[in-house]
Amino acid sequence: MYKHYKIIASVLFALLFSLRIVFFASEHAGIEHDSGWYMGVAKNLALRGIYASYTNTQFDLQQTINSGVHQLPAIHDSEGFNYFYPGITVGPGWVIPQALCYKIFGEGWWQNRAFSLLAMFALITLAALVVLHMAGVTAFTIFALWIWLTPVMSFAYAYESFAEHVATLYLLVSILLFCKFPLKRSGIFLSGIFAGLAFQTKTLTVFIVAVYAVFYLWWFYKNFCKERLLAAILMAMGIVLPTFVYELYRFVYLTYSFSYDAYLANNQAAAITFSRGGSGIDNFHFDWNFIWKKLLFWEDIGVERSVLFWGVLLSCIGRLLFSLRLQLRLHELPAHFKFYLVTTSFILLQSFWFIVISPNGWFRHVWYAAFLGMMIFAMSFSALLTTLFKKRVFQYVAAALVLVGLSFGTQKFYLKFLFSKADVQYWNSHSFRFSRSLMGLPSHPFINLQEQMEVVSFIQKNLGDKDRIFYLNQYLSAELSPLVDKVFFSLQTYPQFRPSLGGRAVLVLNSYVHGMNSWRFTPSNFTEMVQNQLCQELLFNNNSYFLCSLKTPTHL
Repeated sequence: MYKHYKIIASVLFALLFSLRIVFFASEHAGIEHDSGWYMGVAKNLALRGIYASYTNTQFDLQQTINSGVHQLPAIHDSEGFNYFYPGITVGPGWVIPQALCYKIFGEGWWQNRAFSLLAMFALITLAALVVLHMAGVTAFTIFALWIWLTPVMSFAYAYESFAEHVATLYLLVSILLFCKFPLKRSGIFLSGIFAGLAFQTKTLTVFIVAVYAVFYLWWFYKNFCKERLLAAILMAMGIVLPTFVYELYRFVYLTYSFSYDAYLANNQAAAITFSRGGSGIDNFHFDWNFIWKKLLFWEDIGVERSVLFWGVLLSCIGRLLFSLRLQLRLHELPAHFKFYLVTTSFILLQSFWFIVISPNGWFRHVWYAAFLGMMIFAMSFSALLTTLFKKRVFQYVAAALVLVGLSFGTQKFYLKFLFSKADVQYWNSHSFRFSRSLMGLPSHPFINLQEQMEVVSFIQKNLGDKDRIFYLNQYLSAELSPLVDKVFFSLQTYPQFRPSLGGRAVLVLNSYVHGMNSWRFTPSNFTEMVQNQLCQELLFNNNSYFLCSLKTPTHL
């Protein structure tokens, strides 16, 4: 049993951490708006075999292809389902496994969270095992403690559909395979597939492709041979394969079910979405104040002195790499050295994009680099401590002094296992989420679970198949539609709705525009104005959701 202690310790820590998440989610956390939007695609894939969301964004229901809420070409069928919508920024790397969870476990509150929870457990287990195996107990302690103290880093991602942690899991597996089997055909092909899956989950992991490319170019420079060329080709094939399969499926489905024009329109929508703000290249400009704020992103996970932390991190990494055998050919270096080099290269490249180029400065866009950075810091810092102090007690004392110095004064650390409603309210506050005037953590508010369950129960009991639910302007209430298995439509399409079908027209508002919530976008009297102008009868009202039957179109 002792020889397996590393695996046992990693699994036990991940299990305890996962139980902490489960207790939190069961008490405090409903499905957030964007998360529900993504979740709906997985649910439709499982229930109906279609890659489509429950949110219809079009303004003209008579045309299959037309623009709407987001000024993007969109494709919908006769029931209103929206196909391959580019606003869904989580790809098939999350959607397909979650759809399989629905197939295996059925529908329900925990089934909605199944794959995300499993992926977070796997990520924490694998990351902890890598740190413990490669760098020892001190590094494991630093990493585990940091992860534990920053619940806002992982809680929402662990049960929502945002999938940053899923992409990071794929990325970590890819890096480990690449470092372990740099020239073995099956290993390098699998490494490429996992890198491709990471990209097809969240596109910001694409930086790993550049890292791998540089490594292979270096190998070719040192000693070009057939074996290395074949390894590079297999890696490239593995990376491309998930994208090729998905794009082929999208092409065949849209062309066969709709038309070739639908496929072209979907491509156009994806290009517009990327251009608007995804890459930051089209609207790139230097804003030193903005860049400085993004440089301090470590503050969101408890490091109050981010600039000093960057110095410590880079110094520790540099010292570690310098101490290893840099004179050997790269493919002959130990796997753990290649892991340091590949992972650090990805962290620095993704951080550079985020700090210098990213147009938004949202922490979720650098989540991958931050999580891997926590691993690398723990490993490289503990290596420095091991060199300086032979006795582990001195290593812990030195680590404690440095870490307290870096994080002293932070309000982001939480040691406790269970959390109160007051904790959640504080995390949802603007001052906590936007402490640097940029979106930090949590990236999205924690939605009240009880109030969400109340409105779901009301809709399921009181609204039938012929009733149609509308959302107002860009406030999609996209988390609610998959929970009640109904397509939601834009209020702009209300005049096209036919009361002769026997159904009611219902307007829905969610917590982003209704209730006394710190994250709402609208003034406090917004619901009252909507009710006076649009509503015929109030149907449901709590602090998170508002439903009313609409006046006839002629009276709006």
